[in-house]
Amino acid sequence: MSEVKNLTKSEAVAKLAVALNLSKVAAEKVYDTYNGIVAETLATGGRVRIPGVGVLHKEPVAARSYPVPG
Repeated sequence: MSEVKNLTKSEAVAKLAVALNLSKVAAEKVYDTYNGIVAETLATGGRVRIPGVGVLHKEPVAARSYPVPG
């Protein structure tokens, strides 16, 4: 089985810079702005559809209870 490769922020910014012919500073602004928009949309109960990836949305999760030792 092959190892899973995670994309870091710096790698994503570098790829954006090359793909859009931007400086890394400008590409980082694009990255941060997009992530801010996605986070704000999710925080207000919205959904974000990313073609080829799927739909991001928040779902409420019930609180968990654990026995208290003692």
